[in-house]
Amino acid sequence: GPRLLRSESERFAQAACGEMIWFNVCFLMFKPQELFDVLVRPAIENPLVTSIQFIADEKEKALWESEVLPKIMQCKTNQKVREPRWSKLPETVSFILADTQPTGKAEALLSFWGEPFMAHTTARNVPRYIFHVRAHSELVARLVELARHHRVGG
Repeated sequence: GPRLLRSESERFAQAACGEMIWFNVCFLMFKPQELFDVLVRPAIENPLVTSIQFIADEKEKALWESEVLPKIMQCKTNQKVREPRWSKLPETVSFILADTQPTGKAEALLSFWGEPFMAHTTARNVPRYIFHVRAHSELVARLVELARHHRVGG
């Protein structure tokens, strides 16, 4: 449920270190200050996170500028958030990728868009499930490759 998703997202952000990549996340999700504070702020304020790179669909630019960037600018360590890498992202997958403590190995929080993975509410569609992809999973390498492809010019 939403409470567990929020707590797992917050725990992941607090355990992250090095660079975090936020791939194909919906910026509308960060419109409410409460959700921004639970999902994004812990990553920005985590002293072990050195940079945050969003890889976002070009259609998200207006939401980035109107809703997300102003909230980021209110955070003390906002300079670690880099300009998003804009791309065409037809994929129905979204993930947050980072090395995590104590292992220092890459892990991911993975979610999918559409049914049966999204819950429909009156305000918006929200992830119903988030999969914690552990460092030993072969899927981590595929997510790293997907992010790299879109960062380099996909």
